Amino acid sequence: MSQATLPENWNVEHDLLVVIGAGAEAQVAAWQSVGLKRGLAIVPNGLPSRPVPGVSLAQDPAELKSFVWTHNTPLRRILMRLTPGGGVDQAVAKQWLAQLSDLAEQHRSFHSTMAHLGPLWAQNGFANGRHVAANPMIGDFSGVFRGVPLIVVGSGPSLGKNIAHLKAAQGKAIVLAMHRSLESLNRQGIQADLTIAVEPRDVKHQFEDVGIESVAASILSTAVHPNLQASGAKRTIYYTSQGREEWLLAPQDRCHEALSLGTVSHSAVSLAKAWGCDPIILVGQDLAFPGGAVYHEEGADGETHVVADEASGRWKLAGYGDDRVKTLKDTLDDPFDLLDVPGIDGGMVPTSVSFNDFRLTLEKMAADWQHECTLINATEGGARIEGWQPARLETVLNRLPNIDLDVELRLAGHDTHGIVAERGSRTHALMDRIEGQLNEVVRLSKRCTRLLEKCIHRPTPERMGKLEPVETALKVAIRPIAPLTLATQHDLTVITSRAPAVKDLRSSLQLCHALYAVIHKHAQAILSRS
Repeated sequence: MSQATLPENWNVEHDLLVVIGAGAEAQVAAWQSVGLKRGLAIVPNGLPSRPVPGVSLAQDPAELKSFVWTHNTPLRRILMRLTPGGGVDQAVAKQWLAQLSDLAEQHRSFHSTMAHLGPLWAQNGFANGRHVAANPMIGDFSGVFRGVPLIVVGSGPSLGKNIAHLKAAQGKAIVLAMHRSLESLNRQGIQADLTIAVEPRDVKHQFEDVGIESVAASILSTAVHPNLQASGAKRTIYYTSQGREEWLLAPQDRCHEALSLGTVSHSAVSLAKAWGCDPIILVGQDLAFPGGAVYHEEGADGETHVVADEASGRWKLAGYGDDRVKTLKDTLDDPFDLLDVPGIDGGMVPTSVSFNDFRLTLEKMAADWQHECTLINATEGGARIEGWQPARLETVLNRLPNIDLDVELRLAGHDTHGIVAERGSRTHALMDRIEGQLNEVVRLSKRCTRLLEKCIHRPTPERMGKLEPVETALKVAIRPIAPLTLATQHDLTVITSRAPAVKDLRSSLQLCHALYAVIHKHAQAILSRS
């Protein structure tokens, strides 16, 4: 037994070997003795188990989640082997592997999100702070649209089947467009009443040449790209889409009325519920890849489709344009797994793990809001969403009465100046305090890294003595700064995962230098966006 018998390009730091069946513990221990770093023994309940010190063991599927999430860095590849005569057949092994793979994908997605978006959430929030202070938030319009139907327009491939019917929504319902669907609507000569965005990366191109100047409001997460401060709509309304954004507001102003648990659709549906809209109607929410298509072909990135990635044996996106490259940058080609889920028209349809998570969240919303409002899924393709009544959009709109709805008139007639001014003064004070704290961290972290460089070169007692009080001051300074924690969380997790390899003073100082350099870099980056 040696590492040479593992697959080519096996990465001992990131790949996982799983052995399943009776006797799995001893086999994993043997692999670890020749250099394996990530191993898991699975001995399902009912089979004889002999735990081995230092070997991770799972006997129940519920134990897999804690195993996956204890790793500071994601699992890249999973290889499963069965013990000879171990009492586990291929079918059972596949069930365990499928669950483990799903959990690993969720873990990878979280780390990818924090690596690429954590710093952006922090930088964007700080850059948007003064603009947020000067504009209303969705809670300021409570009651204005109570009982009014609202249509959430997504950008799924099936949108082309019923988009034309949205013209009949005028005067009957609010048309709330995901920013990606603005182009689809504009091409059909349909005017959205509102648009909503949560994406922290640059999607300004999806607001251009789509009739945005006639949209009554852009409803924006406080962490969107700062260039959307001038989206072109008649007004801006802000909201916090998750707990990671609440630091931007004073404690008494914090509330999450339009939660996003991965997609802007969640925020749109949460907004409708917060405003008391009824019914809430989904259109273009495929959350699946019928025929490989990802988006409505006449809308933004309409030619994007999924293709097999031969290198990883997984799937990736192809056919996208330059604008999507600009938005996603180095995450564009990240491969992902596909799974089959029930289709809205019967049968099964392919989707990604992330799209399926979005679907399950919408199902949970429906379960939580039972009997509180009517939820309709008028999407004509893609995945089924339990708890949302399937219906044809044309039929739904024919049944809605004309209430002479003018969204712009209702928004303009609702005075928010007083509450915006009060909240704004608190937000400005908070921003001033955070700015001062960040400047202090920049100063101290710069001082720390310079002292550490000298100590690494020659760690004399005098130099170490100078370092200690500056380190202590830095640790105190960074503690209350929420955006800095958000920006550095991933990088610091990766760096601290190297701690077990520290064997001497020099390597310990080098690790500290890496930590403080990351803190310095991110504090400067946040300040540079103000």
